[in-house]
Amino acid sequence: MPKVYLSATALFSLTPPGTVERLLEAVSARSPGFSELSSDERAAVLKAVEMEQPRDFAELVRLTYMAYYSRPEIRPLLGVGAHPVHPHGYVVEHESDTLMDELTAPVRARGAAYRQA
Repeated sequence: MPKVYLSATALFSLTPPGTVERLLEAVSARSPGFSELSSDERAAVLKAVEMEQPRDFAELVRLTYMAYYSRPEIRPLLGVGAHPVHPHGYVVEHESDTLMDELTAPVRARGAAYRQA
């Protein structure tokens, strides 16, 4: 994960500043040559760090997803434009009335889940 992104994570992180860096240091301490390990070996190292620091590891995963899915070259692979979502958003196809009826049928069948005022 590039250092520039790590410094920007403070805006989105749910954990105290430096948490991600310390987690990455824990990975490096367990295996200084992490990038040269086989995928099974890397998975074992990450699993061990996850077991030791589950909350911080979950935050690292969340931030990694945010970084990956925000990359302009990835968004077209997901069927959305490469441009940022703001200010124009993405074109989203309108669901048919039939599909919306199917999707909402269980909720409507359940009835009101609130008290009338």
